[in-house]
Amino acid sequence: MSAGARWSRAQRWSHQLSGAAILAALVGAIVMNRLVSDQGLRFMLYQVHKTLGIVALVLVLWRIGVRMRMPLPTPIRPAWQNSLSVATHRLLYVLIFIIPLTGWAMISASPLKIPTRIFGLVPLPDILPTSLPLYLALLKAHAWLGWALGAVLVLHITGALAHVRDGTFASIWRAPRPPV
Repeated sequence: MSAGARWSRAQRWSHQLSGAAILAALVGAIVMNRLVSDQGLRFMLYQVHKTLGIVALVLVLWRIGVRMRMPLPTPIRPAWQNSLSVATHRLLYVLIFIIPLTGWAMISASPLKIPTRIFGLVPLPDILPTSLPLYLALLKAHAWLGWALGAVLVLHITGALAHVRDGTFASIWRAPRPPV
């Protein structure tokens, strides 16, 4: 990264908010599917998970808009690292966009017509007709894509931590310091 280069406030906020929503949705998915046996708690966690998925979808659309308007600071690192970074980020964007859509499609196709309300308030309309075979296929796809996202996030976070010393990590997490 060029000396003193920083991400804009919008870039930092969109990164941090979407990251928090995505991590919460991933952890919530594991907890509600693997660790919770109480059906009432599991139902509540599913509702929160669906809200987080839609929030993540909205935030990734915001991030794409911000990224199109504001170029990122120019990185100063070997070409192979730039290529790996670009590929990882593109895959993250694709997964972060597709996973909430597969989740939304899955609950739309579900034979159990449980209403989904974002934040418990805003009803989420169905985008597909009811279909058990489609629901089962989307359930499997949603789960596998979630695991893939987890793996790509590990790669992303590992890469970020590798750049603590060169200032790249700090530039996305902290605001620029005012001149003295």
